Amino acid sequence: MKVGDLVKYRDRKSTDPPPPGSWGEVGLIISVATDRFREDFKETSIEYMNDDGDFIIARQDDVEVISENG
Repeated sequence: MKVGDLVKYRDRKSTDPPPPGSWGEVGLIISVATDRFREDFKETSIEYMNDDGDFIIARQDDVEVISENG
């Protein structure tokens, strides 16, 4: 995954918190980094901008690329 790719956040699982959430949302990657989502465990994260112009930080494993940039 890289800056400029179009991604889709995964669908909601039954074990996820109830909405609101970003379930199934599409957005454009604006940065790739490392973040801590669980205690003492860093993993790759992406920041994307959704259709509403909101900036979302997500685990890379929770999104899929639907269109690559270049």
